Amino acid sequence: MTASLNRVPRLDRDQVVRAALLLLDEAGLDGLTLRRLAAELDVKAPALYWHFASKQDLLDHMAHVMTQPWMHTISTTATGRPWEDWLTEVARTYRTLLLSHRDGARLVASTPAAAGQPAAARRLHRRLPASDRLRTPERPAGDRSAPDQPDLHSSGDDH
Repeated sequence: MTASLNRVPRLDRDQVVRAALLLLDEAGLDGLTLRRLAAELDVKAPALYWHFASKQDLLDHMAHVMTQPWMHTISTTATGRPWEDWLTEVARTYRTLLLSHRDGARLVASTPAAAGQPAAARRLHRRLPASDRLRTPERPAGDRSAPDQPDLHSSGDDH
């Protein structure tokens, strides 16, 4: 056989991320090292730097792979629903997502993208129907008092 037929298939970013997520489930975030990941992939650790500039770069991609499908599922769920129900569903499904991998919440929170969560919140807000978006209550001109705050202790049955 020629040397080209004996070659191991090329490693790609998706394979590395999938293997890293499996290793995350097995060893947790603290046990996820590039050396251990390379051993799982049967390559030397420097081979991973061909695909990712650093471990943080890999973690960012892992978090993206985890959260991207969820972001697509919430894009159309606001239509025709009260915003409270929609937001409850978004929070529930996000929690499920974060719990879908060992240390999943730590992984997502550890990425620089987590610092961009206000941008994600704005995207979620734009997906709400305009009539259901949260607004500051209108106040008469010159009224500097605090806006009415919701009664957080009520049962909500009076609405």
